[in-house]
Amino acid sequence: MKRDSDNQSAPDMPGGARRADSYIGGADGWRNADEAGSLPPGAHGKSHPSAGLTAGGCSDSPGVPLADTAAPHTPASFPNGDTDAKPSADTANSAAPSLRSNGDAGAAPPTDPAGPHSASSFSHAAAAADTPADAAGPHAPASRSHRDTDTGAPTAKTAFRVQNQPSAMQGAASSGPTRILHISGVPNARQKLFFASRARYTAYGGARGGGKSWALRRKLVTLCLRYPGIRCLLIRRTYAELKSNHVRPMLSEYRGLVQYRESDKCLYLPNGSSIALGYCSSGRDALRYQGQEYDIIAIDEATQLSEYQFSVFKACLRGVGGFPRRMYLTCNPGGVGHGWVKRLFVDRCFRADEHPDDYLFIPARVYDNPVLLEADPGYVRQLESLPPRLRDAWLLGRWDVFEGQFFPEFQPEIHVCSPQELPAALRCFAALDYGFDMLAALLLGADADGRLYVLREVCRPGLTLREAALAVSELCSGSGAEYLTASPDLWNRRQDTGRSGFEVMQAVPGVPPMCAADNRRIPGWRMLREFLSSATGSPRLRVCSCCRVLIQSLPALLCDADRPEDASDEPHAVTHAPEALRYAVMSRFAAWTEQDQPDRNFRFPRRSRSLDGF
Repeated sequence: MKRDSDNQSAPDMPGGARRADSYIGGADGWRNADEAGSLPPGAHGKSHPSAGLTAGGCSDSPGVPLADTAAPHTPASFPNGDTDAKPSADTANSAAPSLRSNGDAGAAPPTDPAGPHSASSFSHAAAAADTPADAAGPHAPASRSHRDTDTGAPTAKTAFRVQNQPSAMQGAASSGPTRILHISGVPNARQKLFFASRARYTAYGGARGGGKSWALRRKLVTLCLRYPGIRCLLIRRTYAELKSNHVRPMLSEYRGLVQYRESDKCLYLPNGSSIALGYCSSGRDALRYQGQEYDIIAIDEATQLSEYQFSVFKACLRGVGGFPRRMYLTCNPGGVGHGWVKRLFVDRCFRADEHPDDYLFIPARVYDNPVLLEADPGYVRQLESLPPRLRDAWLLGRWDVFEGQFFPEFQPEIHVCSPQELPAALRCFAALDYGFDMLAALLLGADADGRLYVLREVCRPGLTLREAALAVSELCSGSGAEYLTASPDLWNRRQDTGRSGFEVMQAVPGVPPMCAADNRRIPGWRMLREFLSSATGSPRLRVCSCCRVLIQSLPALLCDADRPEDASDEPHAVTHAPEALRYAVMSRFAAWTEQDQPDRNFRFPRRSRSLDGF
């Protein structure tokens, strides 16, 4: 084959490297362009029989990827020959207008030894397509350089050569015209780090305008091209958002290379790889994915999903093939999943069953996207004009402030203190919020001026009442705690035993005298906000640095959508410790006035049944 008639320069791969190979396809399958004599001597292709594709200039040894390129497919392109489950021939042929015709035969190799064929020119291929740098050869197809604001960097069009060959039954007729599919995009520096990540869980983002969506699409496609037959899953909160933000752009960017089937809600590539498209707007939606297996899972806007939904998808990341098992996430501060994303990827605060090496966070801001800054400088001014909290989250990518945050007053640099800063003379008491899903108990101290200090905490899931009482006893040991305030529902008698939770817990030695907390929500949150306020100087509430769960939960608490003065119940995992703190603050004041005291033994008034007068 011959280079394009417009004498384009050699292209960059999706990851910024030069592409080494081309594919020629026809009714008899796919084979490497070198077999047709279109590449200069020295560029050899090796076949991959399981996929029916061949890759030029790359190793076929185990663990070394095939070159990550492909071309528009026909039903014969699929290795299993199943055309019913894949796009039809008519669908494949409809992509033909996206291919550029080139009837020239025979190709002369580029002659610029110091230009696009130097060793450094393909150094980013491994980042974009999981391909070793030495797998990219010096013989790249032609391209035209241009700029693309979505990629975040100057881009070049990557060329895929596709030539229709006659089948074996048709004899050695002359080959059809060569068509070239150009794919644009060269990543910026942050996107290259995202492409190069080999962590099991990689999160990318932070601020707006960093090119997250493009990077996620390009990573999925290059993985599909490298590993024939790989199964990927792309998730967003709603399918409408997924279709608008990914399906349409992907069909535009990779027209003829990927085919979309609405009935399957899946994208197919000619080498047998697929990208399933899903949504998860609630916990009920997550149940549809239980028992399913995927090699690669990509979650766009992960902070819109709860930790439970994330856990369900983690369980789907499995398989027995030789494919990588990875999850890629994009995220911005805020949303129901803000707490768990911040804990795992930003704060790197891991539980006992979580391995730190599995998690990697790559922050990105609009300032990391030079092409967008040049093409649309007004976008930066637009972000700079936002309200302070929204500006800090969307422009600067700050995870400690975001819109919808219930306690913006809480600032770790002001409210968190070291154990050495705690006063010596404190009158101690405790507060707890009990549930089988989580026990949250706090030990607090009050000084002579009424300031409160959270000294220690215990937060554990799956404890029975007696086990929770033992944990509280250990928490309060040696502190001289004067009382323990707890949710009033512990005083309700259980039908199965006839005993209340209060009776079970109070019977455990070492538990301070228990009293029912004032559990009014909005007045309690207002009082806690007063203790957190530092408008008049130092705050009246400080938290010891050892109370990590409370420190993470307070800034992650969200406003209720229907009652802005109340905290939301979601994400539920971050509500327990703040609830216990609310009980503690309200216990420092008279819970009820005589007029406000509710009648806990309320009875409907009876109608008089007197027979007087008869």
